[in-house]
Amino acid sequence: MDVIEELLKSISINDFNIGSAHWVDVTHINNPHSFFVRPTVYRKYLPVVQAYGDNLLPADLQLQQIVVFKSKLMKCHVRGQVLSIQDEDSETTCDLYALDNGCIEKSVKLKKVYKPFHTFNIPTLAIHCQLADCQPQNETWSQKPIESMKYFVGKERARIIIRGKTIDSLIVELHNSCPDDIATMLALCGYSTLGYGENMVSRFPSTTTEKHYFTFNELKVGEEITVRMQIGQSLTSFFVAQVSDYKRYINERDNFTYASKKQQILRLEDVKAGLPVGVLIDTYMKYERAVIKEITVPDSRVKVQLMDWGKILEVPYNSLKPISHQFITYPAMAIYCCVEENQTWDNSLYKFLYPGYEFKITVVAIGNKFDSPYIVHISPIV
Repeated sequence: MDVIEELLKSISINDFNIGSAHWVDVTHINNPHSFFVRPTVYRKYLPVVQAYGDNLLPADLQLQQIVVFKSKLMKCHVRGQVLSIQDEDSETTCDLYALDNGCIEKSVKLKKVYKPFHTFNIPTLAIHCQLADCQPQNETWSQKPIESMKYFVGKERARIIIRGKTIDSLIVELHNSCPDDIATMLALCGYSTLGYGENMVSRFPSTTTEKHYFTFNELKVGEEITVRMQIGQSLTSFFVAQVSDYKRYINERDNFTYASKKQQILRLEDVKAGLPVGVLIDTYMKYERAVIKEITVPDSRVKVQLMDWGKILEVPYNSLKPISHQFITYPAMAIYCCVEENQTWDNSLYKFLYPGYEFKITVVAIGNKFDSPYIVHISPIV
């Protein structure tokens, strides 16, 4: 379809160069350091992107699946990605990430979820941003500055000026019909302070050494976190991810896939155990961060472990791409776990192994990357 082809050609993270300006719709606000915009040039494509077909049946619903659903927040049909599935009281609901808006809607009834009319692989149109020169008065954002930002932004179109970039967001000035930019408006009202945050690009060059290996999240004994199941065959060997990390992963995955597609296939002479790579996953045609575990068939096939899922796969050489430094800088999302001994035989806990199931873990003993698991106590979210 010509409209879709035109849209795909127009989508590029490289368009957002530092110093460039863009007209946008602000689609969702978490706080001044986490909000989503969508370029106004995409408005004309939304009717095609959000077109929907038949209702989904429970048997058809899968995690990571792209769907169209009737949004209670946006009051229209929008594209979504399935984050988790719940079956309670003979009714199926799911949590969905609105790809073109940047928000999550929980417990959406299946009767409001549809198959997309078009099956094109279109990246998310929502872009994660944070305000430049805008810091909370305390360590976190309270409700007042968040509500004030929503009031100042309103429903009108806005203009962003790119001031910097992080691994998962653009650092921007945000302007609309207000007398000053939004960061200044918040400061004038006493809800924030003007200044540089830790994510702002320094004016002075740093001399840090470029990493060529993945790092891992480090947890402490007694630490409790909310996680989602990534993959697990038993309570003694499973991989989870912090829910907050998973949301960032969803935002970043399309950017990683886009960047990987632009890379040349990894050279044969560069293939070696321990090398970080991007690997194409055929089932959903996206690239994932991985590390080569071993060469199984010389010049043909390797085993890789997905850093954000924990899963080990055997793949052909031609599915491997070099990985850019920017995608190595944040830790592996997957956390290798095993329940403590007194939970090993608790049959009621096997439901936690369902991919996407959210629960809490408390660290009992420290693990070591993907080599030895964290010993954890698992409990439901109350």
